[in-house]
Amino acid sequence: MHTIKHSTNQYIPEETSNLRKGIDNQREIYKHSNLQNDHETMTKALENIKAEIKNRAINKKQTQKIVRITQILNWYKDLPYKYTKKTPTGLKIKYPPQLELLIQKNLNIAYELTIDILNILNLI
Repeated sequence: MHTIKHSTNQYIPEETSNLRKGIDNQREIYKHSNLQNDHETMTKALENIKAEIKNRAINKKQTQKIVRITQILNWYKDLPYKYTKKTPTGLKIKYPPQLELLIQKNLNIAYELTIDILNILNLI
């Protein structure tokens, strides 16, 4: 009679959770949008990731990072109200030239904070 030895050192790939797949997808959307300077999509991707991890992050004492991410997202959303001007043809949004760099910098700070939280939560 032959006995079959089972190796305990065999690697069995872990099933990727739907949460992790969703977060990975949103991260890819963010990175692609960053290359395209599509701030709206970058913001939406960050909001989606934040919504998924917020409670877990707070449980891991990452409240300050979540608050900072939220502040940056809210700052970005308020920009059109701050820079709307009345013109003879109606309301127009006029951003100063240096604002593009500031938007990019702040959204990337929010993304870096998000990545820090994802590492702490073992989601990447």
